[in-house]
Amino acid sequence: MQNRDLPIYAIVELLLRIATERKDVGDYKNHHFDDNGVTVTTTFGRIIFSTELIARQFLVPEQVSYIEIKEAQATFEPML
Repeated sequence: MQNRDLPIYAIVELLLRIATERKDVGDYKNHHFDDNGVTVTTTFGRIIFSTELIARQFLVPEQVSYIEIKEAQATFEPML
């Protein structure tokens, strides 16, 4: 799966999974690709997902572990 083929709704699904524990993550606004992976801007900050994590959320979401969700959640930076 190419970077540009990553479906936005897989990113939104990851945000929803994180929001079950962290309500302040916010809603999807946009994303861009950079050296860190995919930086997602939300209504309340930024979070980084790997392209591999997004692809697995799209193709086999049951294989995205709770630990991976927590690791992604740890990258969240709230807006000041």
